[in-house]
Amino acid sequence: MEENNLIQGSIESLKQENANNANSDSSHTESCHNWDFMTAYQNNEQILIPKQVYDILPRRVSILTDTYPMGEPTRDVALLTLLAHYSSICYGTSGVYHNQYYHPNLFVMVVGEAASGKGNAIFARRTLQDIDNYTLDPLQAQKRFIIAGNNSRANLIYRLNANQGIGMISETEADAISINNRSDWGNSSSDHRCAFQNERISMERAVDKRVIVIDKPRYAMSVTMTPGQVANMVGDRENGLFSRILFYTLDRQPEFTSPQSSGVASNRNEIVSDLSLEVLEWYKKFEDITHDFVLSDNQWSDFTNFWQCRFKVWTDMYGQNESDLIFRLGLSSFKIAMILHTIELDHPIENKIIQCKDEFLEASLTICELLFYHGLKVTDYLDKPKISINTSISKILAAIPNTFSTQEFLNAAFKFNMAERTAKRYLHGLVQDKVLIKIKHGVFEKYF
Repeated sequence: MEENNLIQGSIESLKQENANNANSDSSHTESCHNWDFMTAYQNNEQILIPKQVYDILPRRVSILTDTYPMGEPTRDVALLTLLAHYSSICYGTSGVYHNQYYHPNLFVMVVGEAASGKGNAIFARRTLQDIDNYTLDPLQAQKRFIIAGNNSRANLIYRLNANQGIGMISETEADAISINNRSDWGNSSSDHRCAFQNERISMERAVDKRVIVIDKPRYAMSVTMTPGQVANMVGDRENGLFSRILFYTLDRQPEFTSPQSSGVASNRNEIVSDLSLEVLEWYKKFEDITHDFVLSDNQWSDFTNFWQCRFKVWTDMYGQNESDLIFRLGLSSFKIAMILHTIELDHPIENKIIQCKDEFLEASLTICELLFYHGLKVTDYLDKPKISINTSISKILAAIPNTFSTQEFLNAAFKFNMAERTAKRYLHGLVQDKVLIKIKHGVFEKYF
């Protein structure tokens, strides 16, 4: 049976199973995964954060995201990068997850071609500009909130030590993390993994006999990049950093649009400028305050059921190799709920306990469910096979017209017993190696 028929058959059987369960257990049905996300992934369509998430966002988030039209992926970019930047200033909040305390710091990476909209991440960075100026210490050059991505491992640790483990790595172009420093960035992979888990980072230098220990790193990260830069930034799929990153992929193809101002950009800049001052005042109230973030027993039960359902479905459909991604998305959803609650506060809570709201928990789960499929897309960039025009590839190329769609390529691949995800990786690799030309989204042309 063809691969796409197998997958569609799996989807239909899962739908039927859920329909049967609905007759006996409505709560189970509510916790089952989002078919729209899965279908969009299977059809290679842009997967967007739904309106119900935007409807419940705290004002300090929605004031920026509301400047974008609903249904635009740039709105998702604004939301996710803003959550990453806010996570860096919510470091005083922590919650217990699997019997360990975690802080809400997130790592977000937006992947898209030039002019795809990923540049909208710049507005999230600007919301921390006044905090960055506020934390600047003329007597201590290493102390400043925003940390450059273009950094050696040693200097990153010096900066974090001066900042007491907090800060924000924010780059709107991965090239800012220069080629000369890629080996250092790669060496920082273990530090980034530790920081996400809020585990100790240490460094000893023989040259100056200096020892640095950062007991509780809580810095966050937001980086935008092209598909070709992913491997250089993340390294090997199996090194553990990949699963700790929230990836968002932009499918929009580059186009030249009118450069004439519509007034929206000016208005957005004014909003962000005012927001930066407001966030600074918020930060001054919370910079030395701690809060405990807690879920009720019912919320923990719903949370566990949500991820257990998805773990079973996703590992059955996409393989056990995605287990680490699912596990870390569970933790990320917990962190996002923490961020939404903390940034909503106007003043510290007297008893220092933040009780989770149902709507914030549901929003965080929805966001991370969607980001699972974006993560699957990014694995195609990391797992690109070495392309050679072997017999299988030659047969597939011979079976399709000179100009063809993604689905036509997949249908030809299925006839030669090639799995869908393998076929998609080959398609991406053939474009990267200039065997094929991508004319527009979902349409390709043979180069030879």
